[in-house]
Amino acid sequence: MGFKLLFDFDLLSRHHSVVTLEELQAEGWNGHLDAVGHFGRSVWAWIKMTRELNVTDEGATYINFGRFDCSATNLERVAQKLATYKFVGTPVYENIVKDAGIGLPLRVTGRTCNNLYLQVSGHLTKSSRIKSIARSFRAKRLGGAEVPYVAVHVRPYTDLCLPWWHADKYDKGKASKVCLNGHLYLVFIEETVQHVKRLEETVGKGKAKLFVMSYPELRPLITKKYDEVGLKAVFYDMPDLESELGYRPSISMLGMVEQEIAFQANIFIGSSRSTMTGMVQQERFARGVPMEDNTLFTSK
Repeated sequence: MGFKLLFDFDLLSRHHSVVTLEELQAEGWNGHLDAVGHFGRSVWAWIKMTRELNVTDEGATYINFGRFDCSATNLERVAQKLATYKFVGTPVYENIVKDAGIGLPLRVTGRTCNNLYLQVSGHLTKSSRIKSIARSFRAKRLGGAEVPYVAVHVRPYTDLCLPWWHADKYDKGKASKVCLNGHLYLVFIEETVQHVKRLEETVGKGKAKLFVMSYPELRPLITKKYDEVGLKAVFYDMPDLESELGYRPSISMLGMVEQEIAFQANIFIGSSRSTMTGMVQQERFARGVPMEDNTLFTSK
């Protein structure tokens, strides 16, 4: 998936210094890294991905930065180590900005890297193509642009708890050994009902819609639980996306469209320690959606 297919590159590049791999190659870069700065063993999976993009670390100097705390002293130390190299690759995911992958605090904290991240992520929004696909889905499955809806991201944490979501009879004693909150799905149901009722106060009973993001294997259970309280859960599936693109994309592309549908919702309900929820929260922050329209669960 190309970056420009997923995000509004023009908006981002108007506000920040961004260079794409294609632009570097067009200027004559041969894809060879002079150095690789890293924070321990996590570098190896990242290097494997760069090789798939025809970027090579062969002969590169490896520099282990060790623990990173984003202080002025630490930033200067890193800069000095990299000063003599022209092309440097560094896997920064959650090493520079803690919890960036699962939703960091969307406010100025006084921590340098956190604040700089907010400046950039405030201009990181979905592409016009992704937005268009989401609007098309709303028109076909959620009643159109004028119909309000609640979007819910149901993610039991940790994944070890999944079997207990499927159990016909819930064994609290056994489930407590692996589940932080085995009854979390009941919390989702209760919260969703409350927020749907909020929307129905304006448009009338039964007029608000419900969109749900979840693991495919959980959808039958989620559908059943919502049915029991008179709510119909609408999901986004691969055939929906294939009909828009004309080919079968990756599951990650599906997730990006789901995030945009969740962004466009009147109310978003997410679950904690989740990249999907974190991305929706960030997008709503970047595009100016009032934070009171977000409900964030913690499963602890």
